[in-house]
Amino acid sequence: MKGYYHVSSHGLERNDIFKTKDDFIAGMNDVAICVLGFDVRLLCFCLMSNHFHFVLYGTSEESRRFAEEYKRRCAVLMRRVYGEVGGMRSVDLDISEIIGQEYLENVIAYVMRNPLAAGICMMPYNYSWSSAGVYFGGGKCDGVSGLNDMS
Repeated sequence: MKGYYHVSSHGLERNDIFKTKDDFIAGMNDVAICVLGFDVRLLCFCLMSNHFHFVLYGTSEESRRFAEEYKRRCAVLMRRVYGEVGGMRSVDLDISEIIGQEYLENVIAYVMRNPLAAGICMMPYNYSWSSAGVYFGGGKCDGVSGLNDMS
């Protein structure tokens, strides 16, 4: 049965997944590839230097497969660019079902406020590596409707 899921990785303690702008761009491209490869809808996401968050709509199994593939792609990036082998192997994934509209809204807010909590930026839409610009960017963002147009 389909539902809403919060998918996140535990943060790497010794290394970052995304160290440079090019790493983040590759990570953003991998988000799109994973969305196309699995039967899930992506409600929001945030890529941080040492972890990531996604809010998905789909089955538990498809959400898990999405998360595992994204984690695998992060490992490939780390190995290809930095020669780091096994950097993602010890990273656990959390996949939690979201039940109820209020909880869903709170999780979406939590995901998009991650850069604020880390002191990276003052407003969610100023952070380039998340979907916050789509929600709060005041309209269209590369052809994607903002929150008021979503249904």
